[in-house]
Amino acid sequence: VIVVFGGMALCDRNGGHIGVDLLEHRFPDWLNRAIDIFSALLGALIFVMIAYAVWESAKLSLMLNLSTNLLRWPKAWFQW
Repeated sequence: VIVVFGGMALCDRNGGHIGVDLLEHRFPDWLNRAIDIFSALLGALIFVMIAYAVWESAKLSLMLNLSTNLLRWPKAWFQW
């Protein structure tokens, strides 16, 4: 545990970045670019799906007039 987290702390202190490169050096450049683009698009899609779910949850809280337990503030204010 100390070896892993100590190495991460040392890398951070030196301004470095930890990256894992298992197969990337074996692929051609065009495939690495395609994988990068696919990963970025997949991340954007997941972000949009989460944002949509949060939006729908806030709309439902507003429709049902849900409030916090102690202060009785509307929950929708905190879900937008």
